[in-house]
Amino acid sequence: MRSLALAQEWRKRGGRCIFLCSSLPDALQQKIEDESCELHRLSHSGGTAKEAAETSETLQRLHPRWLLVDGYSFDVAYQRRLHPPQYCRIACISDFGPEDFHSPDLVIHPNIAITGDYDTGGMNPRVLAGPQYVLLRSEIRRIHPRTVTKSAARILISVGGSDPGEVAMSVTETLIEKGVTERAAIRVILGPAYPEEGPMGHMENPAVEIVRAPQSMKEHYDWADTAIGSPSTTALELAHHGVPSGLIVTAGNQLKVLEAMQDMDVTTYLGDARESVELQNLEELLDGEQRIPRAQRASELIDGKGPDRLCDELGLPSLQLRPAQAKDARDLWNWANDPGTRAASFNPGEISWESHLAWLDKQLTSSSVALLLVESSLGRLGSVRFETNPRVPDESIISVNLAPEFRGMGLAPLILESGIDVYCAQGPTRTIVAWIKPDNTASIRTFTRAGFTRDDTSTPQDRIKMTLTSPPA
Repeated sequence: MRSLALAQEWRKRGGRCIFLCSSLPDALQQKIEDESCELHRLSHSGGTAKEAAETSETLQRLHPRWLLVDGYSFDVAYQRRLHPPQYCRIACISDFGPEDFHSPDLVIHPNIAITGDYDTGGMNPRVLAGPQYVLLRSEIRRIHPRTVTKSAARILISVGGSDPGEVAMSVTETLIEKGVTERAAIRVILGPAYPEEGPMGHMENPAVEIVRAPQSMKEHYDWADTAIGSPSTTALELAHHGVPSGLIVTAGNQLKVLEAMQDMDVTTYLGDARESVELQNLEELLDGEQRIPRAQRASELIDGKGPDRLCDELGLPSLQLRPAQAKDARDLWNWANDPGTRAASFNPGEISWESHLAWLDKQLTSSSVALLLVESSLGRLGSVRFETNPRVPDESIISVNLAPEFRGMGLAPLILESGIDVYCAQGPTRTIVAWIKPDNTASIRTFTRAGFTRDDTSTPQDRIKMTLTSPPA
């Protein structure tokens, strides 16, 4: 779920996202497909040497900007076996610390605080931790602040995707035995990997509602005035929604989350299900005087914008495209005269300031030209230009120029696709053509990735024609 939260924002910004999976429940596969992410099935079991080799071969073929590693079996030994392409960087979601990663470029610690023993073991990756980086999916983010009730009347139970220890069953039975169902309704969420034949799915009690693998948890968070769960992503989602919550440990990697939430006094500890399910401090959760202030502190702590911040950190900015203006003259001139730009141009000579101003004035006043400036939180990234071909009225010629400091970051395909989206929305759909030097392999790859195909008919020897015949609507 936390990987999917990051994928949602990555896709929203125009990036491409591929999940590599060796096994996956149908409900999770559907979630990935619903977010327009791609899914690549691996033939070997996750975390094995054969799977690492298969993943490495896949990465060499896909050439991603980042590989995000998140899983219990993807330990240091596994990561040592990975051989990503030269320009692929590695980000690791880490729950425990140095034993989770091997020389990553970025460590993401999805907790509300970085614990004192979180030592990077002599390595020097960037570590992003704290409530501002908590990964929450877009569909469950709160819209309005919650009014916390003094006592529990609607209790939500959610303890994970598969619940192999049947913790939800034990918690529900305990609440029934203690008579809690006489004053409160209970709703139990069964995760997408919970077996159909599992006993919790067949419990019959008028005060207990069973929900299997819901498409979104938001309506259930809105329904609940109290929750019982594990110290996991669900606990952080509940904190964001300001739901008074009690946490029960079901796995070792949850202890750090529990520790941080207890230190900040935003939750009630109910016990460790690996030992027994006795629900300590239950009345404190249901009616205690700290119930309201804990929930309010939790809601203030997590604003739900973690995926946005992480995409910025990973170098996939949110783009804004606008028509170029006369005030952009200096930037456009500097980008045009950059040695890399001149080398890729069919006319490699340096451009004078005077001729540039005359050219820009013509571009800004021409009805056959659309010159767009690309901006983001990183700064001014470059420009995209479209010009109607005077000899072929239903054809437009495209050119892209990135600011030198933003080259090599993998932004060109995103800028290209965003520019095409904006241009095609302004008028009739037309064929878009790019002319590229044969030795400019980077540009050829960029346009190919954006859906352009090479057209070798009637092409001069000093240039390659690439065509996009079906631009996005």
